[in-house]
Amino acid sequence: MGEPGKLSPSQEFYNLASESICSLQQMIPVESERILSHEIRQSSTWCPPQSGLIKINFDAAVRLNQNTTSLGCIIRDDQGFPMTACSDIRLVALNPLMAEASSALLALQFAKGLGLHDVHLEGDSLTIINAINA
Repeated sequence: MGEPGKLSPSQEFYNLASESICSLQQMIPVESERILSHEIRQSSTWCPPQSGLIKINFDAAVRLNQNTTSLGCIIRDDQGFPMTACSDIRLVALNPLMAEASSALLALQFAKGLGLHDVHLEGDSLTIINAINA
């Protein structure tokens, strides 16, 4: 175990990511139109993480006609093999940026609950990734 009162690097990362997502969530109602208009989704090919790391991919889908938001993540090892996954459905149609932020938070909470560290978090929302890395 580490020094008493000192957070592990994975706990520090989790706390920083959670704070960034919370800050982004507070900003969304005011700036969501501006942010969403600059969000560009590009298709890409999945690549495994560096050797020894675990990759967590997260995503969200909003269904306005059903007033729901689906969140999910998959965790893979450095060979690309699925280790586990999780999903959740929210009974509200969130705006797309809030949905992606909620999915990132779900992924981080899931990984933390599994005791995972040394992870590479990946999603298709550059705004969310930049907020987490800020």
